[in-house]
Amino acid sequence: MLQWGRIKYLMADEFTTTRGLGWIDAGRMQKDYELVQTYLGMEKPFAVESAFTSRLLDPTIKMDASKVPK
Repeated sequence: MLQWGRIKYLMADEFTTTRGLGWIDAGRMQKDYELVQTYLGMEKPFAVESAFTSRLLDPTIKMDASKVPK
């Protein structure tokens, strides 16, 4: 239970409390891709948007930050 509390604490941010747990932010994914490419490189670069989808995720499920101990 302590570990789950830590996970909830780390997950409770503006993104998960306003846009939902299931949404993948394309801009954030692009920034992560660029960071990996810069420091680690990739043998075969790819279009970031081909690596994820959020169409099966429910945007109405949001993190309730008020229930996360601080």
